[in-house]
Amino acid sequence: MSPAGYTGVTPDLLSFVRASFSHESHGTDMQQEQFFRFVPSARLQHYLGSQLIADPNLAIIEFVKNAYDAGAANLYLSFNIADQQSSSLIIADDGTGMDVASFEENWMHPGFSIKSPDAPHRSRRLPESEAAGREASRIPAGEKGIGRFAAGRLGDALDVFTRSTQGEQWLHVRFDWHAFDDMTKSLHHVGIPYDFDTPPESPPVQAGTILVISGLNQRWDTRVPGRPVVGRSRTRLGRLRQDLELLIRPLTATSNTDFTIHLDSDAVLEEDDIGTITPSGAAKSTEYQYTFQFQVNEEGQIKIDRELRRGAAASNEDAGQRVERFEARDVTPDLARVEGRPMSLECGPFRGMFLYTPPQAAHRARKIDAVGHGVLLYRDGVLVEPYGLGSNDWVGVSARKAQRQGHALIQPITFSGHVLISRTGNPGLRDMSNRQGLIEDAASESLVSHVRAEFAFFEGHIYEELSKRWAGKADKASKEAANILQGSEFRLKAVAHSLGQPLLGLSADIASLKAVARRDEVPIDIREQLLEISESAEKHIEQSEKIVRQFLDIQPASRERVDLAQLVAEVVGEVSAFADSLGVQIEVDIGNVKDVFVSRELVFEALREVVRNGIEANRPQGRQALLRISEHEHMGDPVLDVIDNGSGIPGVSPDHPVDLIGSTKGRPGQGLRTADLIMRDSLGRLRIARTGQDGSHIELHMPDLVSGLRSER
Repeated sequence: MSPAGYTGVTPDLLSFVRASFSHESHGTDMQQEQFFRFVPSARLQHYLGSQLIADPNLAIIEFVKNAYDAGAANLYLSFNIADQQSSSLIIADDGTGMDVASFEENWMHPGFSIKSPDAPHRSRRLPESEAAGREASRIPAGEKGIGRFAAGRLGDALDVFTRSTQGEQWLHVRFDWHAFDDMTKSLHHVGIPYDFDTPPESPPVQAGTILVISGLNQRWDTRVPGRPVVGRSRTRLGRLRQDLELLIRPLTATSNTDFTIHLDSDAVLEEDDIGTITPSGAAKSTEYQYTFQFQVNEEGQIKIDRELRRGAAASNEDAGQRVERFEARDVTPDLARVEGRPMSLECGPFRGMFLYTPPQAAHRARKIDAVGHGVLLYRDGVLVEPYGLGSNDWVGVSARKAQRQGHALIQPITFSGHVLISRTGNPGLRDMSNRQGLIEDAASESLVSHVRAEFAFFEGHIYEELSKRWAGKADKASKEAANILQGSEFRLKAVAHSLGQPLLGLSADIASLKAVARRDEVPIDIREQLLEISESAEKHIEQSEKIVRQFLDIQPASRERVDLAQLVAEVVGEVSAFADSLGVQIEVDIGNVKDVFVSRELVFEALREVVRNGIEANRPQGRQALLRISEHEHMGDPVLDVIDNGSGIPGVSPDHPVDLIGSTKGRPGQGLRTADLIMRDSLGRLRIARTGQDGSHIELHMPDLVSGLRSER
């Protein structure tokens, strides 16, 4: 529930949806214009349900946002999946509910949302209730008008039960998504039946909205296929719970913390997959949660109270305390000098929270629109813009990264939180006239300085823990890759030795053949032919023996300092003729990239293989063949980007395990697998960042000079 709003839907697609249902006409006084009008097919619903919201977790999150926007204090998610033949999901909330008019206005107008700032102002009289009060105080989490189609992504049918008070009858609406299969039928010709005679069975709420999605099209009682992902559960329900925690975690900074999700299922793989989810509990489940509070006494002496909570994974891996409480500190001149903070607290007392999320979970949080921000500033529960929004980095996370010369393990994407102030406690913090921030004076400078110093303290405290963890995982992957490569060297030598034996035998046979050819009884013309064939065979054997000797002389690869830009230039120089022969244009955009510490020969082979794959990629007829090589940084290390505009790798999705990729060239994907092994041996990795009809994006993560040297010690 990010202040930035849901970003998982493209504006172009939303414009198309809204245009599809437009009933407006235009004309002039001078002439009557003629218009075409969209007549959307009933099948459009399937595309909106399955493609607009492709991720089932995101589909459920859309309904969670709707419940929050309706002022719900409780949301119940109940999976009935023990019997797959009659599987269902019940989503019930105790929000304001809907009557016939509001249901028709909101649910039956795709692309329209009364919550959108673009919607015309319409006052709906809600019965006085706690839910109505909560609804009025909350900033809408969803406003795109497409969340209702999420049910079509989850199951075959949807039954909606809704009412605003216990004294009303339940409005029941039935959606059978198979009724939209006929592409020749217009969408508005599909009738949606409703009645007031069908109450829900054993409703978990007495008023609000209940959704019953039946015929679930995905199994939820299974593990997620593929390799484990750091910071992510192995089960589908476990990942749903994590996504829900990420979604409501930011509510800890607001006054709207009275929102609880009750996740239940009649079939689970792990006990922790289900349970009660609250904003405060969600914050505590993060990898690192750091809270701090600044107070000042009558003499102006500053005191700081601090607490660090580690998640289960962090406390187990690092053998640290689950909850670490720091002794309350007075800000003395020595402490102020060491921590780089002011001696005074001109801004007044305040408190805050920092959260660190591992990279994979952090990327997921951005995807579900949970933590699309940095550290936010709230005054009396109201967001103060622009602090922490967009590119505003008032805490200086990026600056700390620069101070560590790119080696900061805490990156802007992995770091979030909030700082809380009030008008009574912080009268010196005054708004600018345009309400876009605080007036820059001694009070605001004091706040910023103390918050930045607090971030530096937090980062310094957990830096060693994170360094050991990530270095340990990189070392493990490197050793595994090195063992595989070493095993490959042994096998190559064994095969080369085995090939040498028949080559010796062939040499002896050719010598015998020459002796036979020189016999007097052999005709001269046949003798000359046999000797010519023998000499040709001897040349082939000599070439084969040379190759065998090369394999027998293979030595372990040594690492060295490598100029990455120069390495890229050499690879491009070698493959340029090949690219020209296929009509592929290569573009290189390599800036002032860091040196890396790798085996030059092996990484050259890995990069060349990936580049050749991009050159050979199948492309649709008429598409100008392009290959782009660029670079960026990830966690302080250089990353090479090899991007083609081919048709993608069939059956492969982003982060697909490289060793499971086949080949379109009639052989296993041995080249990419070998490239991946080389990168892992060098404390790096090969990652499929994107692949599809518009092309593929392969990342080669390199260890920079510092981390590469560290691995040699």
